[in-house]
Formats: sequence, C-alpha cells, structure tokens
Amino acid sequence: MQNFDYPTLFVVQPKNFIPEVSIKNYNQRWHEKYIWFIHCIVYKQITTKDKFNNYINLSAHLLQKFLGSRYFKKIKTALIESKVIEYNKSYSANGFSQSYRLTKKYQDEDVVKRTIEKATYCKKIYLYNKDYLNNLLKEDDTLRKEFLELTHWAIKSKEAFKYLELNPNGLTNNQIVARQLQISEVEKLSKTTTKDNIIDAEFTFKKDRAGRIHTPLTNLAKDLRCFLYHVIEDDTEYCYRDVVNSQIAFFCGKHLKDNCHIIGRDSLTSIGLKKKEEGKHFAALSGQINHSPYHMTIREEFIKFKKMVFRGDFYEQLMKAVNYEHSRDEFKEYFFKELWFNSNRKGKTKRIKKTQMELVFMKSFPNVFNVLWTIKSKIGNSEFCIGLQREESVFMHRNLVNSLPAGMPFFIVHDAIYTTIENQFIIEDILDSLALNHFGEPISFKTSLV
Repeated sequence: MQNFDYPTLFVVQPKNFIPEVSIKNYNQRWHEKYIWFIHCIVYKQITTKDKFNNYINLSAHLLQKFLGSRYFKKIKTALIESKVIEYNKSYSANGFSQSYRLTKKYQDEDVVKRTIEKATYCKKIYLYNKDYLNNLLKEDDTLRKEFLELTHWAIKSKEAFKYLELNPNGLTNNQIVARQLQISEVEKLSKTTTKDNIIDAEFTFKKDRAGRIHTPLTNLAKDLRCFLYHVIEDDTEYCYRDVVNSQIAFFCGKHLKDNCHIIGRDSLTSIGLKKKEEGKHFAALSGQINHSPYHMTIREEFIKFKKMVFRGDFYEQLMKAVNYEHSRDEFKEYFFKELWFNSNRKGKTKRIKKTQMELVFMKSFPNVFNVLWTIKSKIGNSEFCIGLQREESVFMHRNLVNSLPAGMPFFIVHDAIYTTIENQFIIEDILDSLALNHFGEPISFKTSLV
C-alpha cells in the first residue's frame, strides 16, 4: 500500500536475505530495522564500487538515528550472530567509522530492489534527512550555492537505461542494478522544492568528516555521465577539469615547507626535518641502483619531488621505478594501498617491515618518506587520509565555489569540477589563479570532455 504522507523507501538487499529466515531469534517489530541496516551496507557498496565484498564505513551516529539508539547494538549483534554481516576488527576509535560487509553467503548473491512502506518508518527516515539537509545548509551560503546548482542537472533516463540493457561493457547483474539506482537518484535532483526558506529534497547531499560532499552526481558511474544535461543549457557539451595527482599535490602544499605542519587537529613542527640540512645520498627514481649517488639537501629533495608532482607525471615515474606493467588506475590503487594510506603500525606496535613500494619510495625520496612516516606515526593513517581530503575539500568546495560567477552551471566530484564547454576557459583561469595562491606555484590540471 502506498504511503500518501511520506515517500515509500526503496531498498536493496541480497536476493537470499529474508529477515524471517536469515536471522536467529527474529523479532517482527524490528523487521524494517534489519532491512535498513543491510540496505545501508549494500547501497553504499553498489553505488560507489564495482567490487561488492569490500568493507564499507557506516557512521554509528547515523545508524542510531535510523534504527533508534536503544536498538542499534541489538540489531547489529543479531545480524553478526546470524552470520549475515561481519565487521572489520581492526577498527580504531580514532579512525574511520566502524566498517561492515556481508558474509560470503550473501556477498555472491544477486541484489534485488524492495520497498519499505511502513508509515512510521518512512516518516522517520524522511524527517531525519530533511532536518539534516536544512541544518547543513543553514547560514552556509557556499554550500547552499552548490546544492541549488545541483537541482538544475538532470539525466536522459531512457537513453541511460537503454545503454544498460545493451550492456556494452559486460557488466554483472549487481553492477547493472547499481547503475540503475544511480540513475534513479539523479532523477530526484530536479524534484527539489523550496518554501519559506526550507528545502525539501529526496536526494542525498551529505558532508563527511573531511568536508567532502556526497551527492547523486559524485556516486554516478563515469560511463553514465555522458547522459547528464543542464535543464537550462541542455544543448551544450560538458567538460570537467581536475587536479592531477591531487592527494599528493595537497600533501606537498601543506607539508613540504621549511616549517611543516600536520593536517588535522594536531600539529607537529618541522616533521622529518633536521636542524641543519645535511647532504643526503639520493638515488634517481629509476628503479636501478645508483652506484654514483649525488648529494641533495632536504630542501632540494622537496623541490624535486614537488616539481614531479605538480607537473603531473608522478605516477608514471614511479610506475617505471617498480616496473609496474598494468594500468595507471590499477597502479594508483596499489600505490595508496601499499604506501600512501596504509598503516605503519601492526596492532599497537610500530611496523618495522616495509612494503616494496615503501622501500622504493624511501630510497628515492628518503626525507619525503620520513615526513610521511612521521605524520602517520603521530596521528595515524586514517586521520592523515581525512586531513588530505579536508585540504582538497576547502580548495574545491570553498575557495573554488566562492570564486565561480553567479549562475554558472557546475557540479563537483571530489577533485574535479564539471561545467558547460563554453565556460571551460573561465574555469581554467579561476583554477590556475587559486592554485598559484594555494600552492605558491602552478600545478597541473587536466581538462576532458564528458
């Protein structure tokens, strides 16, 4: 039965997850809560990833809001004890939120769409999302500008669904379901209403700890972005411009200075630096042993490293150094996993053994590595990751948005801004100026057609 007061909730579940059967000591009164918990896991996986067996982070605060603070732990325990979900035992209270995934039995099952029509639960979710959104945008003109511009974007649904039916990329069933959901979420953008300065929207617009904004367009798969159009300027082409080597670039801008300060809540002066800049053996980034090493000061090493990052060929140079034979995107995943955002602790003790990537990087840039290692030792890899994302968020969601002319079509996906082709050169000029001010020198951007 359709609920006339509040929108019916559409959820996604593994086909073989039936609460009455799957959960030991099943409680009928908690039926919607079981479904919603599983939906939160599956939805986040299939709308943001192509692999559905990874742990994903869910905020305990949000789960308590959705499930009720009295029921959250009971629901979670029931699902764990029934071997429906499992959690990452390496969770740290000072790091990301608790992470969960489905157990093997449910991971490999096709995902199906279901509904929650219970009026009280639909009302609960609807009112929470509405209050969250209005509190987020209250007295924040910059975020409000970004939000309202999103409502001018739409998607050619028929063409997009037809594309999925043809399935030219050989997508799995779950990947197709994921993209169908992404299309449905984008369709909600133009349905937003504003009355008495209160915004009523059904789509997701959330800010994470780092200040990153998550919307239907940040979750939309790249192969579907060609179906987007602006409701006012729908006959024009679109392009995007993004920061090359963005995470490493923001690291350089913040840390590789004479006085280095930690990103985040704590600060540490002169991380990895000595009082005197002594000459250091510095192996060329070639993957080969340099039998005649040349001398570099810490300052010279930092300058050389930043030059490589800011000109945009950092990954390519490092791929040569480790003889990596796969794609650049695969290398980036390997790089972040094995060096940039991996923990340098094993349990409560500092990890001694280095990964292959760490050894190559340490040989080539010993003082940059020392800065990186010291920061992660001080605040942990999770806070380090969030800190870099926070730098990026300030640059993109604050400085850039505030610099855009009123009425210019745009939306932001983390380190990239999308706009109409006629505004390409305006965006390029603005980004170049902002980068020069932020980093103290030009950096590389890439402009591409959608």
